[in-house]
Amino acid sequence: MTSKALDTAEKCVQRADAFVLTGQSLHDVGDEWAVVCYFYASYHLMRAAFIGDTIFDSVARLSAVDSRFTLADRFVAMHRGRKGDRERKPGVNDIVSKLYPQISFEYLELHQWSVNVRYNEGLEPSASIADAKLYYERIRSAFDAGTLKAK
Repeated sequence: MTSKALDTAEKCVQRADAFVLTGQSLHDVGDEWAVVCYFYASYHLMRAAFIGDTIFDSVARLSAVDSRFTLADRFVAMHRGRKGDRERKPGVNDIVSKLYPQISFEYLELHQWSVNVRYNEGLEPSASIADAKLYYERIRSAFDAGTLKAK
């Protein structure tokens, strides 16, 4: 069996909801891995936002934001871009930063905190599980309000 990226906004939101439930369970016992769950819940909401954002229907609108963006980026799954044929291709972090500045700080902080938990020594003293949940909730509120649409 091969795995494939989620291809509908509904599937992405369902996955986000599953991560939040696990995150809350971990949060309740003070486990820093809750941060990873809150990040991945946010990640799936970003992917759902991309799928529903009409900017990905227009090459001209995308190019006006960033010349590297393509219609296919609607379904990008990697966090950070990698080298393509000639230049670095964008990842979710790049797209969030350019299209959704109102939540980019929270999203990028969650990403870094998640990396710290997964690969480094854990949460830094300036980060907390409660802050991670708050950042996820801000992202979820923006998503639910329909404000994650490129201008």
